[in-house]
Amino acid sequence: MSAIFAVGAVLATAQQPTVEQKPARVEGRTIHSLTSEPLRKVNVTLSPTGRGAGSARQLSTDVEGRFVFEGLTPGSYQISADRTGFLPQRYTPPGKSQGGPSSTITLTSGQAMSGIDVKLMPQGAMAGKVLDLDGDPMQRVQVNVMRVTALAGRRRATLQSNGTTNDLGEFRIFNLPPGKYFVMASTSGRGGGGPGGNPGFGGGGPRGSVQKLGGEDYVPTFYPGAIDAAGASLIQLDAGREVTGLTFQLGRSANYRIRGKVSGVDLAATANRGRGGMNIRLLPADKSAVVMNDGSGISASVRADGTFEFPNVQPGAYQAVVMRMDRSQAILGKGLVTVSSGHVDGLNLMAAEPVTLAGLVRVEGDKVIDLSKTWVTIRPLGTLSMGDVEGQLDAKGAFKLENASRDNFMVILTGMNDYFVRSVRLDAQDVTQTGIDLNGAASGSKIEIVLGTNPGSAQGMVKEGDAPAAGVPVTVLPDPAQPMQPYLIKTATTDSDGSFQVSGLAPGNYKVYAWSAITSELYKDPEFMRRFENDGAKIVVKESSSERVELKVTKVDP
Repeated sequence: MSAIFAVGAVLATAQQPTVEQKPARVEGRTIHSLTSEPLRKVNVTLSPTGRGAGSARQLSTDVEGRFVFEGLTPGSYQISADRTGFLPQRYTPPGKSQGGPSSTITLTSGQAMSGIDVKLMPQGAMAGKVLDLDGDPMQRVQVNVMRVTALAGRRRATLQSNGTTNDLGEFRIFNLPPGKYFVMASTSGRGGGGPGGNPGFGGGGPRGSVQKLGGEDYVPTFYPGAIDAAGASLIQLDAGREVTGLTFQLGRSANYRIRGKVSGVDLAATANRGRGGMNIRLLPADKSAVVMNDGSGISASVRADGTFEFPNVQPGAYQAVVMRMDRSQAILGKGLVTVSSGHVDGLNLMAAEPVTLAGLVRVEGDKVIDLSKTWVTIRPLGTLSMGDVEGQLDAKGAFKLENASRDNFMVILTGMNDYFVRSVRLDAQDVTQTGIDLNGAASGSKIEIVLGTNPGSAQGMVKEGDAPAAGVPVTVLPDPAQPMQPYLIKTATTDSDGSFQVSGLAPGNYKVYAWSAITSELYKDPEFMRRFENDGAKIVVKESSSERVELKVTKVDP
């Protein structure tokens, strides 16, 4: 009898009707971000998200900028668009933040979604000419365009794009987003070179030989003719504009030798780790200088006995960084060296193995919560970055950070809007506002992060004129700025009715801004924010408080 019942149950289950999934539809248009005019011939791509989600579909917009995707399987998708003369763009629904999961749309069975506007920003470009000191054009010179932003209160220049001069010494670099830039030219690739190169302020590996002129070498030169970033002109590039007439002469300088030795680490073990070995990188020693995030400086290999040599270095003060260059790259140590009017011999650099940190995130009052979706990241602040080090918390809040360089770091936490950071400690030291210094830390040091359980929130309305402003970016910034606590910054985008809400605010003073257009590097730039210090609405957040604010859109040139 039981066997008959079991068969009947299986048959009953099999006969249950399945829910029919009806195809969905997406309709929208592509428009010029500055003029709101429709854009034709835009390549629009609809990409399903998730594992095994299927293939992307692509089409071109019509003369009115319209696109329609039909016969779609219900699920999540991302929409991206690109067209010659414009920057690639991914659609972000109103009320969502740019990038990541929030940039997806979700289609249900039979849904017809419309009203999607993908705004494309016209590209910028820079053009000019590179000459030698006699005023003659120089061909095959590499020109780097570096975007200048800010991190932890310091200016950082990151390579955005590059090109090479033609036989007339001319260059034109395009597909550039709006922003502030340096332009630098070099005969040795990205501004430095290997043997025979010189560090300048923007170099990397060799690309062709450095030209020698009677004991002098051509050196990386910034527009309008400076051999270091301190004398470079900061060029403002607006959306869709082309800056022309960037003509400058490539400088030259005398060069000297640096010889030295690395000690403090097992060189044989490093050599056996595989390809790459150990290198020394020379970088500007001035901590107030612009940080060049483009592989700056020149490198010298460390030999099996620990010795190294830079054959050609121009005068200046440098930081010599010891780097392990295998698959798990890391900074092992640093030292200072000054080149004045002669060779430098006998430079001794102490190194130490990377640090492994044990960490714990706990909640005040020893409240037990699941933190397994929270990540802890430490981001390097030094002139030379080997990348972030991150670890995911287990259910009890424990994490591990491995292969951390001998460097200074800021702490970043993600995935914890229901809590706020109360304090950060490295061993017995409170580093909440100073960041983490691992230059002399022992491996096995412990990081403890304490979370508060009653964060505040802010909500309000944004208007442009008398009308609600939809799709406007809103930022909540600590006042005064706290460069080492990026997790205090919160962002949102207004809904269709101009409203917004931000949660997870730590107690403290803030300014709230609504922008016509903004990027994270801008609102983290102290110089930029000084222009708008009177525009933000001040709020004081207490634990569990809910602050309301009415905002007007602050106009920012894109």
